[in-house]
Amino acid sequence: MESQDSGTASRLSTPELTLVRLVLSRFIGEPRGKRNEAYLLARLLSDLTGTRSLARDSKTAFRLAGITIDDLNEQWSIVSRQGRLLPDEVLDAFVPQELWPALIELARLGPVKAWNWVERPLGDWAMGHERDGTPRRPLSEATVQRLISTMRRLTRDLCEVRRVASDGEWGVLPPEIGGWIETEVPTAPTAAKLRARPANTNRSAPPVVSARMALRALDRLVQERSASPRPKTQATAFKLARNRLLLGLFCVLGCRRGSLARLQVGSYNRRHEFPDGVYGPAVLLQLGQGKKGAALKRWKGIPDELACWLEEYISLAGIADQPESSLWLPVRMDWRETRKLNDE
Repeated sequence: MESQDSGTASRLSTPELTLVRLVLSRFIGEPRGKRNEAYLLARLLSDLTGTRSLARDSKTAFRLAGITIDDLNEQWSIVSRQGRLLPDEVLDAFVPQELWPALIELARLGPVKAWNWVERPLGDWAMGHERDGTPRRPLSEATVQRLISTMRRLTRDLCEVRRVASDGEWGVLPPEIGGWIETEVPTAPTAAKLRARPANTNRSAPPVVSARMALRALDRLVQERSASPRPKTQATAFKLARNRLLLGLFCVLGCRRGSLARLQVGSYNRRHEFPDGVYGPAVLLQLGQGKKGAALKRWKGIPDELACWLEEYISLAGIADQPESSLWLPVRMDWRETRKLNDE
């Protein structure tokens, strides 16, 4: 492999560079499904050295390396069989060379001291402060556990590199690598032991009574505003009808907001035939995400009252004859056309 020593990497000795390349090639190259975990390693080393800005997410790393996850898996399959390593530009894209000295420092500590070096700051970060007591955003239990898993995998790779390098194939390595023996690696701590708390991600729905009261209030306002001849009041009625429909669909279907956002006028069928032969109102939802998810569509039945709200909204929007139009408009269609004429 051609050497591309530059910057921080050029300040490392040849044995140290060889060790870094061996460890990172294994860590980055070995397939882990569709997700590469090198970002977590870069984040861990960045946090330990106080340079969090150097950690790159996987998407950015793949873009900088100019490859995809499948390309990486194929490349590693080839070089590992041939006894070679991944190119420095690939390693640098996932774990910047500025972090390589931190990896060497961790290897020098040996398995026990290395785990102590990582465990203490992880506990501080879980409690919401830096090692010097400076407040910071606490790491959630899931994040701490993922960082622990990353460290556990790194220790396995260091032990494997020591075993592989013992035959002298890769030349002289730093003597500290000799201490990385599987039986000497301590038991990894758990996020619970470090007093990490679950993330504050409350995704529970609002109480049914609150949703019912909000829908009744919106329905009453729509009826009042729709009866007014004033254009501004009708504009308010249109927006209220749109909000009433949105809230009603969310309450009844419980779907992703992206699924509702992709609804078209033609996604509604007043007399859809269900598998049991019953006819009723329904909407066609795209349940998946991305290109593959676009093909995952299902008809979902809705109550008659919600169907009436949907038809009333379509009537107010003026898009009943446009089945391919988006169901959600910022303003009524006739007002949109009036704006176009005024602009011309």
